[in-house]
Amino acid sequence: MEILVATDVAARGIDVEEIDAVFNYDMPQDEEYYVHRIGRTARAGRAGQAFTFVVGKDFNKIKEIERYTKTKIVRQQIPSLKDVEEIRLNSLIGDVKKVLDSKEDMKRYIHIVERLHSEDYSSEEIASALLKMIIGREEESMKAEEKFSSMSSSSLSNDRDGGYRKRSGGKDGGKDGRKGRDRKDSFRGSSDSDMVRLFINIGTKAKIKVNDVVGAIAGETGIPGKSIGEVAMFDKFCFVEVPKTYSDKVIKIMNKNQIKGNKIAIQVANDR
Repeated sequence: MEILVATDVAARGIDVEEIDAVFNYDMPQDEEYYVHRIGRTARAGRAGQAFTFVVGKDFNKIKEIERYTKTKIVRQQIPSLKDVEEIRLNSLIGDVKKVLDSKEDMKRYIHIVERLHSEDYSSEEIASALLKMIIGREEESMKAEEKFSSMSSSSLSNDRDGGYRKRSGGKDGGKDGRKGRDRKDSFRGSSDSDMVRLFINIGTKAKIKVNDVVGAIAGETGIPGKSIGEVAMFDKFCFVEVPKTYSDKVIKIMNKNQIKGNKIAIQVANDR
């Protein structure tokens, strides 16, 4: 199974055929964005599905999208852990039945069962032990994947070498990520002469995050995401460091462009 993860910005230039399903992790800021997202599936007469995770006030946005697309979006509950386990179990039973019905030569495996039979283990006990081994390994694999995903997400947000690093402020007078320092002192620009600090006129009040800024710049300009330096988020604006060699290109392409549906202005930040 192949999985593609992309931001709204990056997804604009992606043309992948035969996508079976689109999952919207969050609600799009614009109705047109929703159409672009789900339009990645069911192309050229093919069938496809689109799923959107919705909570709280986002249900109002669903109604706006329904009016815009003139389509009814069916509401369903997220499966519980018990539901997921039942689906996995049914899938495993189905796989076992396929092997049994295939009439393949299983002599080498029957020999193992007969050997265990000779040690006074019943067929039910042997089958149960094998299923426990299979299911246990699957659960361990899933836990390992979840742990890896969590580690990757953490490094994506905080690892400077990976190109994403956050210094965020709350309301006016709040603190930034470094204990004991006011937000106004949280970002003074890079000491690296090869980097340029840019000012963007939107911030956290527009529901913009560090990854949105980096993803938009990298997706629209084509510069490597890892080359983008520190991003400082404030209520109504933010700062981002980019390599000096790319600064003119970033300003030219991103000025009057959009980040999550918000039209932005971008320029070289004042020294102060």
